[in-house]
Amino acid sequence: MIGSTISHYKIIEKLGEGGMGVVYKAHDTKLDRPVALKFLPQQITSSNEDKTRFLQEARAASAVMHPNVCVIYDIAEHDGQQFIVMEYVDGKTLWQIMPVQKMQTAIDYVIQIGEALQEAHNKGIVHRDVKTDNIMVNTKNQVKVMDFGLAKLKGSLKLTKTSSTVGTLAYMPPEQIEGGEVDARSDIFSFGVVLYEMLTGHLPFRGEHEAAMMYSILNETPQPIQEYLPDVSSEVMHVINRALEKDPEDRYQSMHDIVIDLRRIKRETSRVSQQFSYLTKPGESEDGQQRATEKNPPLRKRTITIALGVASVLLVIGVIYVLLFHSPSRLAPKRIAVAVFENRTGDQALTELSTHITESAAQGLAGIGVVEVVPSDVAIRTWERVSSYSVGADIVDAFARELGAKLIVSGSFFKKGDSLQIHARVTDAETHQHVRVVGPISGSLRNQGAIIEQVRERLMGAVATLYEPLLAMLSDVPNYSPTYSWFVEFRVGADLLYRSRWDDAVTHLREASRRDTNIFTAMGLEAIAHYNAGRGTLADSIARSLEQVRQRLPYYDALELDWLQAVISGKNAVRLKVSRQIAGKSPAIWGYNLGLDALALNQLREAQAAFSNINPYDSAMFGGGWYQYWSVLTLIHHLLGEHDRELKEAQKGCAQYPNLLSTLSYEMRALAARGRIEEIIKRFDHACTLPLQSGYTPAGMLITCASELRFHGFGDAVPRLTDAALSWYEARPDSQRQVLQSSIAYALYVAQRWKEAKEIYDSLSSRQPDNINYLGFLGTIAARQGDTTLARRIDTKLKNINRPYIYGNHTYWRARIAALLGEKEPAIRLLRDALGQGQSHSRMHADIGLESIWDYPPFKELLKPKD
Repeated sequence: MIGSTISHYKIIEKLGEGGMGVVYKAHDTKLDRPVALKFLPQQITSSNEDKTRFLQEARAASAVMHPNVCVIYDIAEHDGQQFIVMEYVDGKTLWQIMPVQKMQTAIDYVIQIGEALQEAHNKGIVHRDVKTDNIMVNTKNQVKVMDFGLAKLKGSLKLTKTSSTVGTLAYMPPEQIEGGEVDARSDIFSFGVVLYEMLTGHLPFRGEHEAAMMYSILNETPQPIQEYLPDVSSEVMHVINRALEKDPEDRYQSMHDIVIDLRRIKRETSRVSQQFSYLTKPGESEDGQQRATEKNPPLRKRTITIALGVASVLLVIGVIYVLLFHSPSRLAPKRIAVAVFENRTGDQALTELSTHITESAAQGLAGIGVVEVVPSDVAIRTWERVSSYSVGADIVDAFARELGAKLIVSGSFFKKGDSLQIHARVTDAETHQHVRVVGPISGSLRNQGAIIEQVRERLMGAVATLYEPLLAMLSDVPNYSPTYSWFVEFRVGADLLYRSRWDDAVTHLREASRRDTNIFTAMGLEAIAHYNAGRGTLADSIARSLEQVRQRLPYYDALELDWLQAVISGKNAVRLKVSRQIAGKSPAIWGYNLGLDALALNQLREAQAAFSNINPYDSAMFGGGWYQYWSVLTLIHHLLGEHDRELKEAQKGCAQYPNLLSTLSYEMRALAARGRIEEIIKRFDHACTLPLQSGYTPAGMLITCASELRFHGFGDAVPRLTDAALSWYEARPDSQRQVLQSSIAYALYVAQRWKEAKEIYDSLSSRQPDNINYLGFLGTIAARQGDTTLARRIDTKLKNINRPYIYGNHTYWRARIAALLGEKEPAIRLLRDALGQGQSHSRMHADIGLESIWDYPPFKELLKPKD
């Protein structure tokens, strides 16, 4: 077949062959891009029933749109043989590159795999054949999970029992082997096998033939991974062991939960790699550090636990530690030492609790990975020594100087009847200020372990929040000490919020609030996630709940509540006023909101200045999804007419996120403002090779460029772009076209194919009669077609809409209709009303619904930046 052309696909080379057919690399001559064609075995679609079943499965799989899923472009037939047109992935399978040598790289890969499976599971699709052969890593180190929707079909084939069958069997969960029900937890088992194999190069279950492999999976425990990786962390072992539980009820219940654990491991692994070695002098550079002889960093919980049991080794380490760290004038800013807790019970039988609390707290703090924790045995001996020659506050000073630690954890415990009460605090040894206060935490003397665990959990949360950029405004609130489990859920939720994954963010932020009902910060972020997802009622409900406890909120939390209430009510001027107050305290953190709020009111220079305070590469603050930074910054430059700066910043965004359509779209918009048509087309061709992204498609990006070209005086090029966009939509499978109906309608609208656009909007509006945008498009199309009666009837409907959380959207559509009816002055009045109701100034730029007033002086004045 090599060299032949099937439909508009020219076969270039054979990529591989297996039980599910032959795969070829081909060139899509219509869209000028590489693709992969997978020709399926005849027996899959030998009957009409099988063919229907295949089409159903493949259509379902094509709906899984995720950066880590190989995109299915089309399903076609040639000479009676079905084939699938897929994204061409230039890279290698995971099987070809394992074992992965670096733990950080391996964790990054499995997080991507987990997120791909999570997206499929959310859509009710179970892969059923997760294995290293079905996972590719492209040349940009991005994972692609292949063959969604085919594994279910594979079960119906009469495959010969060969070694390849055994290889696939090695990844099957017990319930699949026994013919039981297969669900998302079955993929989780296979995922565990992949993780084990990727790290070790070996399978967890062994068998030379099918029967032996089945017996091993059903009856034997996995080969201990320590046989291959003696230094593997307990956290990674936990993930693998839990994923490989034989009973689905004992496994992780969702990929969502695994990804949470893996993200936490990734953060801790990253932090540990940057942590200080205990044999390093305070203030030394990374290059000047003397490393401990252990292969693994000494901050791991398991290392500390082992070390506590080896007294002779620790004695030597302790002596070296004190000799090297005795620096009376320098305190390491991220070094923390836990002092011996004071027994104030009067009961000498409880003396051992003092060191027990110290050891527990030190172990916990080492586990959060953001501070350098002095080993507890060293701290205990140092405390005992300085206590012999110091009293009162001088003990803490001497303790801090001896160990070079800026932060000191200390405390005391009391007995009241049968109750034990523990107080703890974190003190800045330089300022002598308590930066965090924990407790009192009380409980029964008979359950001392549970009380100490609560203290540890609170201390971990208290210290973690000190170094969390998103909580920096609370650094001067000593009683802000959430549980560490709250902090973990909060941080994951915040990361997801920055990545525009609103529903996932809500899940974690709500869980954070459940885990610590006394801390309200996560509730504010949850409200923002609901607002961004268009759920104003839920956002407002949370804001009202926070209002009821306003007196308990720290100062800046209360200010953020003011801002949240202004956002929900559409009061843009109030938003900006409050943003200025908050950004004055923390411009690096609040600069984005300040810039966005200034942009909404056309205060473009202020918005630009606010963004100058932000470092978009700060992964500690923004995690891995801060592409929105370039969305807003490039728009600010665009509206100021600074298109060279806009293009430069857009290219920075593309360099940071090369696989995202969103950042590429910012670059295309900048090119459109300059009329650089051929470069836009090249970017479009590149966009067609990237995975689809929520809110972005290559065709949608062209349509945005078409509007910009028309606005900036390059209208002659618009048909070329709209034709290319509509061709892209036409080439989509039916399942995708159904999802993209509103986008197709808008492309037809921009192409001035009013009749076709109206047909789609009529259909969409009949299914969603409350959708203001569909109604508005029908009104503007009527105005364009000269149907004044229908246009005015729709205008009246829009005028009579009276419901909350629409922020003047209905008024804005009325302005468009008025402009297209030639009523320029009423259109301007309506635009001003819409802005007062919560619409952003930036929406008016290059809006083809307002093109009849683009040259109207009052409209130009309205667009002019206020500052």
